[in-house]
Amino acid sequence: MKHETIIETAPTAQRIRDALRAAQEFRSMALIIGESGTGKTTGLKNYASSMPHTWMMTLTPVRGEQGPFMIELSVTMGDRSEYSYRRGRYTAAKRAMEQVEKCQLLAKEDGEGKCLLIVDEAHHLSADSLEELRGIHDRTGIAVALAGNRALKRRTVPFVQLESRIGIQIALPNADPGDVKALIEAHGISDQGIKRYLNFQANQPGALRNVASAIRIAREIAGEEEPSMEHFAMANCIKGAAA
Repeated sequence: MKHETIIETAPTAQRIRDALRAAQEFRSMALIIGESGTGKTTGLKNYASSMPHTWMMTLTPVRGEQGPFMIELSVTMGDRSEYSYRRGRYTAAKRAMEQVEKCQLLAKEDGEGKCLLIVDEAHHLSADSLEELRGIHDRTGIAVALAGNRALKRRTVPFVQLESRIGIQIALPNADPGDVKALIEAHGISDQGIKRYLNFQANQPGALRNVASAIRIAREIAGEEEPSMEHFAMANCIKGAAA
């Protein structure tokens, strides 16, 4: 059973879905701050894959710079022409704006005029990229959701014009106990000792990712047997050796 499927209806996924839906409905900007393993990216992907006129892009340090970001934005919004790959940040910025406006127009023709762009790992956005994104939001009215770690909040605060447009904010500092419970129950784990161990793992760096990994490895070790605490202890040794 996939981790993404398990936590799709968990509390964190619901919070993210509500925030994204509100941003899209009111053509606003949203800020989603979550540390690694809190279910942030999974929640974003679930929403993007299930809603019309919703696009999602995931950044890296290189793709956060203005030129690469504009090119990546154009491609994310459906541009497949060679033009989008030309170098030059101003050419790329113009093409990105045109592509967003085209997608907005198509959405209106479909009777669904409210579009949403989700930018994950947005803490990699450069200052110029943040300003370009604000400009695109202002000009086209496309809703924008920025998601990333705590560094993202520190990056947006100095930009008063951007910060003032963020109408929706949620913070995910730790794994939600409800998410951990949903993950454990979905795997049919009833042993109280194992539950306590997995809840402990959920409070370590990596959070839900730790829990999913521990369950996966323990099941592989156990084979056809039901995983025991001994299997989880072995899984922990394997994870430690691979770290």
